[in-house]
This record gives sequence, structure tokens and C-alpha cells, in this order.
Amino acid sequence: MEMNKLPISAVICTLNSEKSIRECLVALSACDLEQIIVVDGGSIDETLSIVNQFECLILRDTGQGLGAARNMGISVATQPFLLNCGSDNVMHKKLLVEMLSKLTESDEILGVSCRTKVQGDGYIARMLNLQWQGRIIAGKENILGTPNLFRTELILEFCYSTARAFSDDEDLCTRIRKRHLGNFIVIPDHCFEIGQAKIETLRHRFDYYGKSDFEIYSAYSSKWSVARKFKSYLHPLKSEFLDIGRNLSPYEFFSVAPFLIWATILRYRGWIKAELKNRVNRTMTTEIRP
Repeated sequence: MEMNKLPISAVICTLNSEKSIRECLVALSACDLEQIIVVDGGSIDETLSIVNQFECLILRDTGQGLGAARNMGISVATQPFLLNCGSDNVMHKKLLVEMLSKLTESDEILGVSCRTKVQGDGYIARMLNLQWQGRIIAGKENILGTPNLFRTELILEFCYSTARAFSDDEDLCTRIRKRHLGNFIVIPDHCFEIGQAKIETLRHRFDYYGKSDFEIYSAYSSKWSVARKFKSYLHPLKSEFLDIGRNLSPYEFFSVAPFLIWATILRYRGWIKAELKNRVNRTMTTEIRP
């Protein structure tokens, strides 16, 4: 697909992203997109000073969560295709052209994503890259993580749920697949992820994933069978350990197994913390009722 400008509106949500946002915007600016939208959640570092150096539309969200912030960006998108991009993602034009070509290949392709590589040479970066290598496989997927590319009209039909503070991509893809026949596709090429190879950042990430698991379970489990609920309980173990093990060589899996066990434990811990917080909130609500 040859074109001067890609008919894409990119939405990037930021919050104290000064360590990564420059690289993200430098790369996107070089991709010749028609529109770049930055939705900031009230950064108190140098994020906005950096963003102001680029040609993009800047919006301030009201602090209602990532879903609401993304919806704010989507509402002003002017292009037929929408890219949800993390402030720590570095994407190149060839990759976006490939994603756009795949998405326009057929109406049955509902959305497209890519593989991910973490920048860095240390132990954590190597373990993360093995994890991504085993987790994100090119081909059909039930859920697309960020970054992802959709038709704008499809996203406007569903929008992100503002009730989901953590399960934004999974919730969106689940609702799309319930109503539309088609596939989500991951292409073989990759983007880069910067600033993630840190212990504290990873603790936050896997805690976030666990809270997302809890949100999905809470939203849908009332309609699930016992077997489906059990499958949900096993999902963190399957996602962070078993599936990755099947997609790596024995040597690679042996090397990364301790890291995957740690990630799985953190993800279950995030789920348990969210469940306990929810129970406390329910108890408090019950106690204050007249």
C-alpha cells in the first residue's frame, strides 16, 4: 500500500510519561499519519512540555480512567482507521503500512496488532523478550493488546468501557466478537517497548493484569457455567506460564521459567487484591445504607 499520508488517527494516552513519550512521538511523526491525538491524564512531570514540541492534538482527560481517556481521543478522530498506541511504544512506518494492509484485506478482519520487543540488553529485558516471544504469536487471536489498529467506525460502535479501569483491550475485544463475525490478527513484525525493563514497572504491570482478570470475571461470571468460571481462574497461569512454555524451546522455557512463575504469582496477587477491595467496598456500602 503506497501513500504519502496514512489515513490513521493515533490515540496516545499519557500520564507522567516523560521517559518514553519523546521516542514514541518522534517515531509516529516519521510515520506520516494524518492525525496524532494525545490525551493526558494530568501529568505533573515534563510530559506535556515534550508533547507540545510535536504536531498533535492535545486533550486533557478528567481522570476517569484509561477507558474514558481513550474514548475522548476516539471522539475527535477524523480518519477512517484508529491506532491505539501506548506512550511507551515505538512504531515505524513499514509496520503501520503492514498493519493497515492486513486490516483492509478483508471485512472479516476486525482488528490488527503486532508483536513486541523490549528495548534493553539486561536480564529483565531478555526475560521480557522471551515472554513476549512465547505469548504473542503471529496469526489469529481472540484479544488484541496495545498497540492495535481498528476501523474507526467499529470502535465508535463499541467504545471502551469506562466501568473497566484495567481490562480495557480485553473487554473491548470480547464485546466486538460477541456481535461481529471475524478475526483479530497479529502480524509477524514488531514494535518496540521502551522503559519497561524495571522490577517496579513489572510489578505494576502484572498487578494491573490481575486486576483486569478480576474485572472480566466480575462482569461476566454470573452468566458462566462452573467449568467456565474454573477456566477463568486458570487464565493467569495459562497466560503467563503454560501457553508461553508451549511456544518456546525447552532451553528458552527453562531460562525464563522463574521469571514466569514470579509474573504468575504477581498476577494472582493483583486479582486477590482487587477482590478484597471489592468486598470491603460492598461491606461499607451495606453498612451505610439507612
